[in-house]
Amino acid sequence: MHSGDRGLDLALLQRDDHQTLMRHECGISDTDLIERYATAAAAHLAVGDQEATLAALHQAAAYCDGPYLPDYDVPDYTLSDDQQHWQHYQHDILHQLARLHLDRATYQAARLVAKKMVHLGDEEPADDDLLADIYAALGNPRMAHSYRTKADAAR
Repeated sequence: MHSGDRGLDLALLQRDDHQTLMRHECGISDTDLIERYATAAAAHLAVGDQEATLAALHQAAAYCDGPYLPDYDVPDYTLSDDQQHWQHYQHDILHQLARLHLDRATYQAARLVAKKMVHLGDEEPADDDLLADIYAALGNPRMAHSYRTKADAAR
């Protein structure tokens, strides 16, 4: 199949023995949107606008769905560094969003975001501390103690 079969003539650049997918200026990827909304959240946070920060983080979190480009890792062109970057980046966005919900006393929302964060993997003691704080705020001392103990053991 050649690029013309899918209307990609302008998107694919033939070089020697390989083709390169050229990004079109109109094209937007999920990672572009995550960066856009995370950057906006940081700008809103810098001026103390918590409502706008919360909204931008929610928009970024909507695209935090797990590993990016997992099937394109090949021996001569590894994507593991990019994959790790995006896993950490998504994790940090979700952690920040969960903490903001906790600070605003929207505890169930904090718990849901924290569960999504844990599902992504890459757990750290700070995540267990966050979960302990959330469960304490929700009135579940047993779960709070469990997460606090887990965090302390990991340090």
